[in-house]
Amino acid sequence: MNNKQLKSCGAVSLCYCLLLTASWNAGAGEISLKQAGVVVDAGEASYVHYTIAELRRQIEVLTGYAPILFHDLEEALETDEVDELGITLPVRSLVVVGRAMADRLAQVQNETTPITDQYPGEQGLVLKSMRAAGGRNIVLTTGSDSHGTNYAVMELRQLLLESPSGLAVSDTLDYLDKPTLKVRTLYFHQHWRFNYPYCPWSWTVEQWKRVIDTTAYMRYNLVIPFAHTDWMAPRANPTIVEQEYLAGLREVIDYAHRRRGMKVWLMESANFLLDSPEFARQSPERRDHYTQEWGWPSKPEDPRPPGMKDPSNPEEFAAMMVQRESVFRQVPNADGYGCITSDPGRRLPWCTSADFVDLFVGFRKLLEQYHERPAEVTQFIWLNDGWGTGTQEENWRNVMSDWVKRVEGPRNFQLWFWDRQAAIAQELGELPQTSYMTHALTGGGNDIGFTKINFAEIRKVFDSVAEYPGVEGITANALTYLVEFPNLFYFSHYASWNNKKKNADDLTILRTVARYFFPGNADLLAQAWVQLRAENLNPATGNIYATVAEADKEDIEGAVSGSENAFATANRIEELLESDQMGRPGTVGAFVFPKPTQVLKDLVQMLRIHGAAEKVREEVDRNASDPAVRAAVLDCLRKMLDWQKTVGYFGAYNPDKQVSWDWFLIGRDSQTLLDAWEKHMQNRDDREQLQRGIFQELCASGYTHWIVYSLVGQHLWGYQPQGWGGFLPSNKFTEKKYIDAMPDRQPKQDALKWYKWYRENF
Repeated sequence: MNNKQLKSCGAVSLCYCLLLTASWNAGAGEISLKQAGVVVDAGEASYVHYTIAELRRQIEVLTGYAPILFHDLEEALETDEVDELGITLPVRSLVVVGRAMADRLAQVQNETTPITDQYPGEQGLVLKSMRAAGGRNIVLTTGSDSHGTNYAVMELRQLLLESPSGLAVSDTLDYLDKPTLKVRTLYFHQHWRFNYPYCPWSWTVEQWKRVIDTTAYMRYNLVIPFAHTDWMAPRANPTIVEQEYLAGLREVIDYAHRRRGMKVWLMESANFLLDSPEFARQSPERRDHYTQEWGWPSKPEDPRPPGMKDPSNPEEFAAMMVQRESVFRQVPNADGYGCITSDPGRRLPWCTSADFVDLFVGFRKLLEQYHERPAEVTQFIWLNDGWGTGTQEENWRNVMSDWVKRVEGPRNFQLWFWDRQAAIAQELGELPQTSYMTHALTGGGNDIGFTKINFAEIRKVFDSVAEYPGVEGITANALTYLVEFPNLFYFSHYASWNNKKKNADDLTILRTVARYFFPGNADLLAQAWVQLRAENLNPATGNIYATVAEADKEDIEGAVSGSENAFATANRIEELLESDQMGRPGTVGAFVFPKPTQVLKDLVQMLRIHGAAEKVREEVDRNASDPAVRAAVLDCLRKMLDWQKTVGYFGAYNPDKQVSWDWFLIGRDSQTLLDAWEKHMQNRDDREQLQRGIFQELCASGYTHWIVYSLVGQHLWGYQPQGWGGFLPSNKFTEKKYIDAMPDRQPKQDALKWYKWYRENF
């Protein structure tokens, strides 16, 4: 070695010595992991080793070196220091990971409570500080099984991030928790098309992996993307483009298994295949599923789109089998495959329940041939509309009972109409194979994305599930994933676990949620989120007020935010973003893409919409002049239209590019604007003139005209979005009158057909 190399080595050694003596010592009442070892059995699950690697990197960033890794507890307990590349590294504390090591620790540490199948229980976790007989600090990080152990390591990572030094936990740490439901699922809408990064269809394989990361840290253990392999033409040999799409799915599933210990099920429509030659010539992202979502045939000879297949027709049944064989060959590693019974998809009224179940009998035979683990793979259905020729209840019962008799292998029923379907599942003895699909509870069902804090309603749903002991799981729904984090976190990480104070006030819960995103500014983030509650809620009591005005009568901080507080909070977050002072992200926030700050950028925009809606209410309540109210309304609508541009959501295209499901309402803020405008317009005969003036000004501002018509119409006219049948008061204006007033909405000739069908049938 030459002199130059010796000097370099000496410099490195000096740097490490400085790191070792740096002021990261634990404070009073803390255990520091600055100079630590991690002990884990070499045979522990791969995903536990992966999370341990994240823990070690997290500590290395702050100290310059990773904790020493041991696979033998006795060696770790006897080791005071380790030589690494000529550098002496002390080992002053130990993180003991997993049940195998916990059992060995209990043999030498008498006061350690043994880990059993019951303590802490399936998927349960234990985090406990203790002192070994020789005086060394230990953080026991384990569970009854590998999944619980993984959650314990994840939670330890979060606790470190929340500590001032980033390296310490309390020396009285004693945390025990386990889930109330075995399966906690997140379902991803993927068939709506809008902007990156909000739309799941816009995500790359690597970004899907980041989604798997965030869902794992929120303690979901199953994800169901609506993968749309039904867009793959039914050929034995898919095109290279199709093979690449399917290979991406396979890669994401493998990552979920190996790195996060999660399962992935693939959802499809019941009976749609885009199998015409025109679709084969298109790239997958241009294959518009909803071009086939039309027609309500009542008999086989009625017109229907070519992609709408009839399982009672032998040729069409065979086409579905060929297509599914291609999928199973290309993606043989998913943990489950299934469908929604309709929407998307279409129940054909002449088909029996047996015709529908026949599909899954056929699919099971293919899975036996092509799946990597045929005995383990689950087939499932989201039981929306039931197939059959009887009543809805009869169809649901017939599908479930026939499935139990004829479809072999693991199964799961995702129930949407819980109050009507859960009793059927109980009657059939199928609760252990049943999950509650809570569509549109945690976020939008088919609407423009927006954060709507909805903890009270989520609690009610969990109370409903608790009335049926033995239910396997519960499913949340994500449409615009990046803006639904508070509800999604509360659903799986909070409401699904025993040790959480589920009935705490919203602000307290949101402070906990916020720490997993930006622990250094958790209070500010919680104060921002709490202003976006779905209802006018007293955060101290949980009481929901009938109107904003009623809530305003009580002088309780946060009950109604008002425009000033909303704008001030948005400005403060924006200042921190611009100066890069939000601090290090938490364990969930770190995986948000394109950057962790995306959550905050969106929150600023949503807070300003909220503030603008509150401003309209305030102006109307003080009897402001027409110009003042008009200016406030225009400002609010512009902010909503700008949000639509950001997210890109517009609904869906039906045939001939007719837009449906154009749901631009933004929860409580939309209702605030609508109520205030209605109050301002009472007993006036110039309403239509004023509204048309607002339309004209916004259209002249460069926004897409039909979106202006739809969004503004929903807020000022009470126009009902196409495809919903109406959830808001009509405010004197019928849909037909409004649609007739939109000469450049394209096309409009069939706009009322859906309403007519909906109202006749529901």
